[in-house]
Amino acid sequence: MSFGGRKEYISYRHTVLSPRQLKTTKISQDALCELEQKEIPAYPAGNKYMSDHYENNSRNNPPGNQNGQTTGRAETGMEMKSDSQSPSSGRRPGSRSRYTRKPREQPKPVETNDSGSKASQRKPAPSRRPSTRRSPTRPPARKPAPVPVRSQQKPKVTAPLIGLTACFQHSLKRTDIYVEHHYIWDPYITAIHKAGGVPVIIPVGLEGRYPNRVAENLHGLVLTGGGDIDPNLYDNQISQTIIQVDPRKDRTEFDLFNLAFNKNLPILGICRGAQFINVALDGSLYQDINTQVKMASTHMPDFPPYEPCHTVSIEPGTKLHKALGSSQVFVNSIHHQAVKLHGKGLVVNARANDGIIEGVEHPTKRWVVGVQWHPELMWENDKIQAGLFKTFVDACKG
Repeated sequence: MSFGGRKEYISYRHTVLSPRQLKTTKISQDALCELEQKEIPAYPAGNKYMSDHYENNSRNNPPGNQNGQTTGRAETGMEMKSDSQSPSSGRRPGSRSRYTRKPREQPKPVETNDSGSKASQRKPAPSRRPSTRRSPTRPPARKPAPVPVRSQQKPKVTAPLIGLTACFQHSLKRTDIYVEHHYIWDPYITAIHKAGGVPVIIPVGLEGRYPNRVAENLHGLVLTGGGDIDPNLYDNQISQTIIQVDPRKDRTEFDLFNLAFNKNLPILGICRGAQFINVALDGSLYQDINTQVKMASTHMPDFPPYEPCHTVSIEPGTKLHKALGSSQVFVNSIHHQAVKLHGKGLVVNARANDGIIEGVEHPTKRWVVGVQWHPELMWENDKIQAGLFKTFVDACKG
C-alpha cells in the first residue's frame, strides 16, 4: 500500500504483507482502516525487505539500538535480502510463520554400564579439525639387492682361428738377384681346414707388439717344421751338421709360444715344432742323431715323405694316446735332430724302437702336444693321423 508515492508495509497479526500480497488478498477496504498501522522508514535500497531482527523489534522499539542509536545497516545502506531470497530465513515464500525453524538437537550419548547395548557404547566420531602437519620424514634409503655374480662363460667357438708359423728362405731367380720369401707347406693348411679350423699364416720377423696382437685373436697355434733351431738357445757347442738356421724365425716363434702358453691356448708342434716346445721350456736337443746316438736307426731315409718307415709306441693315458686311439702307430720320418732332455713340466708320450723320443706333452696345460713325425702328410690315407688334427681343433673350440 502506497501513501504519497512511498511504499509502506502493514503489520497484521504479527504478519508483514508486501504491497503485492495486499493486492491479491480479499481484505475489504473497511477492514484495512481498522488495522493497526505503523509507518516504517524505507531503506535507500528501494523495494527490499527488512531483516528479521528489525521486524522483531520494530513494534516496541524505534529503529536503532537500546541507547537510541541507529544500526549500522540502516546508516550504511547495506542491501537486505527478502525472505524468499535469503538462504538463512528457513521458510518458503508466502509462509505466514515469521520464525525460522531451529535445527533438531542431536541426542546426547547416554552413559550405560558394561551390560548396556552396543549402540549406546559407540564412541563419538572424532573431530574433523585438521591436525597440525608435520614435516614429512623420508624413509631410510633401501640398499639395492646384491646382484648375483654369474660366471661369464665365453661363447663356444665353431670355427677357431689357428695360427701356423711360416718359414723364410732366399730364392735364386737369376744369378745376380736373390728374392726373399715366406713359405709353408700346403698339407698343414689343408689338414687344419678339413678338421674344422680356420688356418692363419703367421710370417717370420714379427717384432714389438705384433705377436701380442696376433695371439689375442687366435684360438690355437701350430708350430710347423723347417730348418734347425739355433744351438745357442740350448747348447754352447755347435755341430757342423746344423743347416738352415733362421734366428728371426726362432724369435718369432718364441714370442708366439710364450703368449699362447701363458694364455693356455692349445699348441701343436710338428717335427721342428716339437723340438722348439722342448727348447722353449729349457730342454735340449741332439744336434745330429747319427753322430751323437749310437745304435740309432736312420730317421731320414730315402722314402717318400708321405709313406711310413718305422713304428712309434704311445704311452697309455696321455693326451696323444687319447687323440690317436692306439698304443702303436706307423709314422714317417724326416728329421736328423731329436729331443735329448725334455723341458720343465713336459713328459714323454712317444718313443721309437731305438729309444729316440718321438713326442712330448704338458700334462697340466689345456693341450700342448708335440710329435716328431709329419702327420699332415699322412692324414688323408690314415684315420689315426687324422684323429690328431681333429682332437687339436676340438680343443681350440672349447
